[in-house]
Formats: sequence, structure tokens, C-alpha cells
Amino acid sequence: MSPTPQVCTPPATKRPGESLAAPAAGGQGVCTSPDDIVIWPCGTWCFRDERDYYSHMSDDFRVISVASSDWIAFIKAPA
Repeated sequence: MSPTPQVCTPPATKRPGESLAAPAAGGQGVCTSPDDIVIWPCGTWCFRDERDYYSHMSDDFRVISVASSDWIAFIKAPA
């Protein structure tokens, strides 16, 4: 799977309760990709562009940016 390019750089950090579209701390813009991973504490996850299907889930999730080594490790991890 080849990830979709990000809209900007550097990768964004999402904190609980923070909007996926909100500016990052320090006034920098948020970098996003439809292939960013959204993951909840319970282990449920989806790609950013599937987030609307998970509207029943809490806003206590984190985002793993497609530009990070964590994204590659997550995708390659055994199920």
C-alpha cells in the first residue's frame, strides 16, 4: 500500500479533544493525509478519511501521521 501524500509538512500532533482540522500548537497549520491513522485507546482504528463512519466513538483518540515511522510500524505490524 502506498500512502497518499500529505497536504503539508511537518506532521501534526492531535491531542484528545482537539479537532482534526484545528491548527497545531504554536500556530502552525495541521498536516493531514487521508491515510493518517486514527486510533482509540480501546484499539479500534481507521484511516482519517474513514473517520466519519466512527462518529459514535469518543474524541479520545490519537492520530498517527502517514509521514512518521510509527505509521509504517503500525501498518506492518501483525494483526
